Amino acid sequence: MALGTTPQTNAGTGLTPFWISGIINEARSQAYAFEAQAGQRLEYETKDDICIWVYTPDNQLIDPKDIPATGKYIIQLAVPQGSKTFELVVRLETTAGAKAKPSSPPPFQPDFSRANFPKKTCGDQKPTDPDAYPVKFYPVYIPLTQSNLTQAQSKFCRDAYGRLYPILKKESVQIASFTDLAKAEKFAQFVSADLKNAAVGPPTPVSQ
Repeated sequence: MALGTTPQTNAGTGLTPFWISGIINEARSQAYAFEAQAGQRLEYETKDDICIWVYTPDNQLIDPKDIPATGKYIIQLAVPQGSKTFELVVRLETTAGAKAKPSSPPPFQPDFSRANFPKKTCGDQKPTDPDAYPVKFYPVYIPLTQSNLTQAQSKFCRDAYGRLYPILKKESVQIASFTDLAKAEKFAQFVSADLKNAAVGPPTPVSQ
C-alpha cells in the first residue's frame, strides 16, 4: 500500500491534501491515521468504488465532514468483494479559529492501552453505509470459564459474553470483534497479557 509522502499545501486556501493509494481486497480492510484539530472540516475524493469510514480518537464513527475534537483520526477503507486498486485524496480545511496540521499518515497500528480499559463496549461497529456490506467480523475469544468471563468483563469489555462457536466446536468467551484481521490479532495479543489462550476466531460474514 503506497502513501503520498509529500503533502502539498495550497497556500492561502486552508487546504492541505494528502494521497492514499494501493490495493485492497475483501479479505482485509486497510486503515490510516492522521492528525486533525477541532473545528476543521474533512473532505475526501476518489473515483474508485470503495467503502470509507472515519473514526474519532475514541473509536466513534462520524460523519466525515466536521472534526469534533483534536487528536488522531482513522480512515478505514474496504471493498465488499474482490480486490481493487484505488487512489484517495484527503483534505483538511481550516475554519475560523483552527490551524491546519498537514499529515502524511503511516499504516494504521492499533494502540491498545490498559489505561483505556475496561470499556462499556469493545470492537468495531456495523457500518452505517449500506454499500459497505457484506463485511466480515473477526472475533477475539478465550475459553469459556466463569473466571475468564468475569475477568474479561471487569478488565476489558463489559459486553463480553459466552457463546458456542459451531466451527470451533467449543464454548468460548467473545471479548470483541473487528472488521480488520490485523486489529483483531493485535487486540488478542493485548488481552493475552492477562488472559491465557486469547485468539482470533473464524470471521463471521454480515450481510447487513
